[in-house]
Amino acid sequence: VGGLAAGAFTAALGAISSNIRGTVKEIAAMGDEAKRSGLGLKAFQEWSFVAQQNRVSLDALVDGFKELSLRADEWIVTGGGAAAEAFQRLGFSAVDLKERLKDPSALMLEIIGRLQGLDQAARIRITDELFGGTGGEQFVQLIDQGEAGLRRTIDRAHELGRVMDEAAIAKASELDQKWNELADRVETFAKRAALALADLPFAVVED
Repeated sequence: VGGLAAGAFTAALGAISSNIRGTVKEIAAMGDEAKRSGLGLKAFQEWSFVAQQNRVSLDALVDGFKELSLRADEWIVTGGGAAAEAFQRLGFSAVDLKERLKDPSALMLEIIGRLQGLDQAARIRITDELFGGTGGEQFVQLIDQGEAGLRRTIDRAHELGRVMDEAAIAKASELDQKWNELADRVETFAKRAALALADLPFAVVED
């Protein structure tokens, strides 16, 4: 009975440890995804909650913001590009857009607000031109909420404690690195032990 209890405790402890490590890794990855999207950590968490509430995938969210920044910058620098006509139709000038691009989250909210006044065909075409294929297809789902509705969802994310501070995310990244180092050490030790055990029968025969 004691052996069974000890085994159950060990298994439970292992499961808890695995869950903690998974959570730490997930939080640490947030910083990487935020960088890919061009958003700050706070804004990325806010929009991740918006995406979750509206059945928008994380990949579509990241790609959408990334493409928005790339296409806006292309128009600002070259005066053309795939999204030039779409930005003009929404009433943005290149000079105006350059300033607004400093805050991609606020720019996205404004774009959604302006898209709300267009018909469905125009919405689909413009979101595709601004956010690319993956982001454009799913960002259409956000338009009916409008700017005000999305701001309420962002506020709700804060109310529910879904937005962590940068220090907590940095700590998670540090812990994830330590977990990885520990896992590497355990794996190396296991390999050495396996080699030693594999050699044992031969050593006995030789003796």
